[in-house]
Amino acid sequence: MSSSAICLENVTFAYDDKVLFDDVSIAIPNHSFTAIIGDNGVGKTTLLNVMLGELPIQSGQVTIGGQPCQKAIKEQQVAYISQQSLQAYQQFPTSIEEVLEVHLAYLNKQSKKMDYLQMVNLLGHQHKKLSELSGGQLQRLGILLALVQDAPILLLDEPTNNIDVHFATELYALLERLVKQGKTIVMVTHHIHHALPYVDYVLEVSSGMCAICDREHYHVHGRVCEC
Repeated sequence: MSSSAICLENVTFAYDDKVLFDDVSIAIPNHSFTAIIGDNGVGKTTLLNVMLGELPIQSGQVTIGGQPCQKAIKEQQVAYISQQSLQAYQQFPTSIEEVLEVHLAYLNKQSKKMDYLQMVNLLGHQHKKLSELSGGQLQRLGILLALVQDAPILLLDEPTNNIDVHFATELYALLERLVKQGKTIVMVTHHIHHALPYVDYVLEVSSGMCAICDREHYHVHGRVCEC
């Protein structure tokens, strides 16, 4: 197994003749919590989609666990939790428990429902309809379904958007616990100063480039550089 969960090597990606990533090489370590930051419109979500192999790159390669990203995705090595998918869940007239049961049956899992619910602090809320969930509960539902998939790598796109500080803190603590249990988590965020105590690395997207550094460096310097 590669020591890097996700590796981009000399990746160039352009969209409508605009180069978003120019010869980017970064490695995200296994069993780590990485926050992706950057100004609006620089390509943070696009970077996640490049990692997922959803967008065709002009050059370079993307590997997950040492193998081509498309192969890793096919083998369900990665779970992607997007805001769009979570909002779509709320359109279904069903409960947390019913959604969990469907996913367990689909994946032929015999695990106890209550164990999963307890892992994400949704025990006691399982009978709630999805349309009734708060922003924080909806994010935990997304993580719950990713855990059922048992993917070692979780990608999250701005999971603390539209939730209050209390729920955000609970969510960061949950993600930190999952990393300690062996998961690798990559999260886009606009709230790095709130997330910083929980993450291991900060990856900044800016002007076609990406750079990553550890939490201590960012805490001291307030910026990311190659380190």
